Amino acid sequence: MRLIYLLVAVMMLGGPFVRGEEMCLTGCDNPAFWGVHNGGEFPGAEAGLRKNEELGAIELYYDFSKGGKYVAVFPTVGIPPTAKGFRLKVKASQETMLNYRIVDVSGRTFQGQTRAFGPGTRDVEFSCAGPWSGAWGGKEAAVPQQPLQGFSLMVTDEKSKSGRIDIISCRVECSKIPEQKFAANDFKINACNWNFSGKWIRAAGGPMLEVTAENHSKEGVDVAFDFPEMGRNRVLRLSLKPRPLRQIITYMPLAVGSGNERNIYRIAFTVSDKNGNTGKQMLILRGNQASDKSLGAPVNSKNIKESSIGVCVHFSQRTSGWVEYERLLEMIGESGIKWIRDDTSGVKDGDRFGVCEYELRYLKAARNRGLNTILCVTMSADEELSMALKRIEAVVRDTDGLVDVYELGNEPNNFGNWLKKYGGTWNGWEGDGKVSRWVKEHAKYTNAAAEMIKKIRPAAIVIGLGACSSTNFHALKMGVSPKLDGVVDHPYGYAMPAEQVPWGQSLQSRDGIKTGDENFTYAGLVNSYVEHFSRTGRMRSLWATEFGYSSFWFNGKNETGLYAGYTEEAQACYIVRRLLLSQLLPVKVSCIYDFYDDGGSEPFNAESNFGLVRSDFSFKPVYLSVQRLTSLLAGNSVDRKAMVKVVSQPLHGCVKGANVAWDKVKVPSGMEVKAFGLSDSATPDERTLAVWSTLPYSDELNNRVCSIAINGWGGFGHPVAIDLISGYSYDIPYTVSGQTIRLDNLILKHHPVVIKFFRN
Repeated sequence: MRLIYLLVAVMMLGGPFVRGEEMCLTGCDNPAFWGVHNGGEFPGAEAGLRKNEELGAIELYYDFSKGGKYVAVFPTVGIPPTAKGFRLKVKASQETMLNYRIVDVSGRTFQGQTRAFGPGTRDVEFSCAGPWSGAWGGKEAAVPQQPLQGFSLMVTDEKSKSGRIDIISCRVECSKIPEQKFAANDFKINACNWNFSGKWIRAAGGPMLEVTAENHSKEGVDVAFDFPEMGRNRVLRLSLKPRPLRQIITYMPLAVGSGNERNIYRIAFTVSDKNGNTGKQMLILRGNQASDKSLGAPVNSKNIKESSIGVCVHFSQRTSGWVEYERLLEMIGESGIKWIRDDTSGVKDGDRFGVCEYELRYLKAARNRGLNTILCVTMSADEELSMALKRIEAVVRDTDGLVDVYELGNEPNNFGNWLKKYGGTWNGWEGDGKVSRWVKEHAKYTNAAAEMIKKIRPAAIVIGLGACSSTNFHALKMGVSPKLDGVVDHPYGYAMPAEQVPWGQSLQSRDGIKTGDENFTYAGLVNSYVEHFSRTGRMRSLWATEFGYSSFWFNGKNETGLYAGYTEEAQACYIVRRLLLSQLLPVKVSCIYDFYDDGGSEPFNAESNFGLVRSDFSFKPVYLSVQRLTSLLAGNSVDRKAMVKVVSQPLHGCVKGANVAWDKVKVPSGMEVKAFGLSDSATPDERTLAVWSTLPYSDELNNRVCSIAINGWGGFGHPVAIDLISGYSYDIPYTVSGQTIRLDNLILKHHPVVIKFFRN
């Protein structure tokens, strides 16, 4: 308990004390903030530090019975460059002789004059002006040269052979208080029948939190301050005993001279007792040059001009929570997602086709919120082509001003009765050198619809095909209308990490055509489309209008499906990794399937757990992760001037990856680290580096390490890493050589990160 003492006298050790501004130098309740030595040049003395629970002070205990001349205690924080003197509140158990030493910038030591200090509590002042009983070492000078490198309080052997002194407070007088580089808010929390109130104090060593703990139970508690760092967080753990009922603890999160003014540190303060009860308070320590926007604060979709990130919605189905489209649109806008994708059939009302009033209402609501819509118009093999064109024309006319991108049909291998009517295989390859008739018929409808839409709305964007990847290539090879602006693919990973898809060149015998690359990578699939477009002289755009990962649970009966049941955190990691990779690739838009859990989030149903939001409208981790990503990527594009190279990425021999077999073909796992740079002309003083490991998500190992070299970002530094899944930010050590920035031994955990660099 910190007691309040009546000041009886102020003891001066040195010359006249020059009054200036005063601030706390360091906390006095924790021996971790102090060091001690036993005057080793005069052997025999013993000394140590411990906490005085009653006073909330550090206690120096000493013993000269075996020899020695002095012991000393010293604060481990730095000293302000304008220090004039020090004021300590000290309590002695017996008459004691005190002195002090100061070390200046050159390493020269100045020793004051010894004075007697009687039992009891006093304020003791130590002047940086002397007078001095001696000086040695460093650069010879009559007075200490600023900035000072050290200050220590000495107890000599001249009065008592053993005893203790308690340091209750330690302050420094300055001619000018250093500029405060960080700001934080005070807090209160009640947990485990204890009340905690925290107050930030301006201290020479950096911001210091003074926490008053009041016990209203018979039990002690454990408290912890968890400070985010690259790799293992720095955690200070303290056990508070039941008595005294009121205690003071101090916490200094930053070492002197450390801290990044561009960062916002989120420090977790937790309280727990032996019964398993816990409480948590997030402490925010903000650098003066930190920007919420720079570090991923939410940005509404209406404030994002361009983005390639979209999400599938099922508003048109009017089922479950989807009918609450206003509420869901608000949540989509707050996530920063720019695109939505939905479907329509175009109902017939008498002799007229058109879009129903309900669908027009939600399309208008989406446009009013600044969202772009991809409208998927259904196509069926059971409908005559002329009637289909009439219906599609009505849809396009009714949605003029609301929709700019029309997707023709949806997964014809699954929907629209194409296989049922015309026969054939799911992938459109008959195995005898022929493409299934349904592929040709579907392409015919697609071509006719694209040409019709371009006649009535030339500026509209028309995309389509949307079958399996290999089927799309068969259709492209047969010939697709030049009026089709883009090709649709649904590159689900099913049970693979985000960087891989079940399409690769080794499946040629199954599909009758080569797609992707030998390693089944998503990048390889995208590049094979681009190569085909280039080869045919028609550079269409590529639209991934569906992809996603389900967070369903296995139950002993659903293990044979295509999809794996991922944890919600793994779902977040894989979706963010795929979106980052798509940013690097020529993919026009990637739509996550889907926004809201269908089917009431039924736990064992894969289709019911693809959402970013559960059926009770609560956020899954992926919602907040995507929200963070949309903010950090807003306005950014790949910086082609930045030459980013992963120069090392070692792995322990226990890492085996997760090789899988797809239709009896072995799919090798990705093992590399991905990294690329981004920039935004609207924020010329910032650069962004995206980094992640392509290993399958796992909590088995703590981390992996890599080193990255970046050329082209000369003049940038002060890196801050933002964990895209947790939202925590932490500092990154770096070096600069010429125009090259090096991140050596960068620690990557399971989550993808974005590292922000700022102009020096």
